[in-house]
Amino acid sequence: MGQPLLEVSHLQTTFFDGKQALNAVDDVSFTIHEGETVGLVGESGCGKSVTSLSIMRLLSSGGKIMNGSIHFNGQNLLALSEKEMRNIRGNEIAMVFQEPMTSLNPVYKIGKQIDEAIIYHNKVTKKEARQRTIETLKNVGIPRAEEIVREYPFQLSGGMRQRVMIAMAMVCKPKLLIADEPTTALDVTIQAQILDLMRELNKKNGTAILLITHDLGVVAEMCERVIVMYCGKVVEETDVQSLFAHPHHPYTQGLLASTPKLGEHAERLGSIKGNVPSLNHLPKGCRFAPRCPKAMAICREQVPALEALDDGGLCRCFLYQAKKAR
Repeated sequence: MGQPLLEVSHLQTTFFDGKQALNAVDDVSFTIHEGETVGLVGESGCGKSVTSLSIMRLLSSGGKIMNGSIHFNGQNLLALSEKEMRNIRGNEIAMVFQEPMTSLNPVYKIGKQIDEAIIYHNKVTKKEARQRTIETLKNVGIPRAEEIVREYPFQLSGGMRQRVMIAMAMVCKPKLLIADEPTTALDVTIQAQILDLMRELNKKNGTAILLITHDLGVVAEMCERVIVMYCGKVVEETDVQSLFAHPHHPYTQGLLASTPKLGEHAERLGSIKGNVPSLNHLPKGCRFAPRCPKAMAICREQVPALEALDDGGLCRCFLYQAKKAR
């Protein structure tokens, strides 16, 4: 497929709790190619959002990238100055954050917030920026765009605010869009509209998308490849058809078992027992072993490697290493 647009290699992002170092993202590697839509899935607390914030270099003061590299369009983002990174953010890589109400500035009007991104990255007048803002709002399906630019975020519904966030992200036509739970807390009808909008932008502009979600239905509809994370590590990576037809890792199998399916009349959905462990109390060996119905003795002692499978996917599990040995 040629040179990847984004290549994350052995990324380790650490937060410090006193003297203790907590690896929220631990040795994560993946690629995204131009025009590709890749899903990043897992329960809350698995490191998905921290991965995205690491790519954008927007970690809070307590977080630090300790190891690895992030190459975008041939540039190592970790080697850039803050000024150079600001020129990439919003221009070549854009992000739709999880909470549109808290991501938009409540004291500035919608138009001013989008105008600012255009003016920063392009040599245009305020009038030209405003025209482009209105055009972009119309492109994302916002009615009354000429009036909306003069309104504040609190005057808009959740779905409208999310559209504004997508408009703000797409106004400079970035090569990569990172969407962190873009349909969370939206009703089903608005969710479908937002996904249709992202799909249209992907096809129209050739924008690659990293879609972070816990909703496997969204993944099935939107993505070509899927990366499954658990407790800071990638546990499986494959194409979307293989993930749903033949999930390999017990964690992936558990996620799919807990998803309702059309035509099935099960009395109750499956579930994965227990919770994602705290980073300061990680189990020895495989991090999923305490919750895994297929755990073996070795799982509680050693950490499995992420290895290639015969179908071209990757899986971090001793079950498949044992099959290879046989």
